Amino acid sequence: FDVADRLFSSIPRTWEMCTGPSAAEVKELTPEWYCNPAFLRNWNNFKLGMSQDGEVLGDVVLPPWADGSPEKFVEVMRCALESNICSEMLPSWIDLIFGRKQQGPE
Repeated sequence: FDVADRLFSSIPRTWEMCTGPSAAEVKELTPEWYCNPAFLRNWNNFKLGMSQDGEVLGDVVLPPWADGSPEKFVEVMRCALESNICSEMLPSWIDLIFGRKQQGPE
């Protein structure tokens, strides 16, 4: 495995890195985020190491609203993906990622 500090281990920390003041990271969410909670667990108890701040890596740390349940996390993510607001905003997102909005304001 890679160095523990470079492994995906925490959704809240990754969210902060993607949306915080520096926005240092860009992530894409694979289909598992919406249908398969198993990817959030270290079922085989692999020794993933310890981060520089002393955290021993194991299961992925979930946001507080998931109540420690990967199943609840995936269920809420799927509901969000299937929501009306997501459907309404999808064309704008496609334009931003693949289309005319890539260049900024006209």
